[in-house]
Amino acid sequence: MATRKPQPIKPATVAGTPDDPTGAPITFEVDGVTYTAEWDFNALAIAEKLTGTNLFLTVLDFSRVNATQFRALLFAAISKHHPGITLEAAGLLITPKTIRVITNALLRAWADVQPDEIEDGGDKPVNPPNPEAA
Repeated sequence: MATRKPQPIKPATVAGTPDDPTGAPITFEVDGVTYTAEWDFNALAIAEKLTGTNLFLTVLDFSRVNATQFRALLFAAISKHHPGITLEAAGLLITPKTIRVITNALLRAWADVQPDEIEDGGDKPVNPPNPEAA
């Protein structure tokens, strides 16, 4: 009996579709240098690890973010496009003059990954009903 060679699994992509969890990159300028912020799954994971906050359960409310969390959010959001940046270097970008520009960029990038509307209002059961129970 001949065995079939396993075929490599081709990853499905949602890039560019409504299901794409990655927002469009948002650029902003600090001291004449252009930076790019983007929230993708890895950025969310980095931010969660550094802030100790579950970003799936919260909406970013910058009025409640402390300095450590703000620096971590900036670092996580720009790491993809600026792979050599360190957490400390990201912190140096934040000054009283730049905080508003950075906050706006992070919020615009965050808003871009949020769904326009919730598809499932939660009124459906998690599992289909058991046909034998009916």
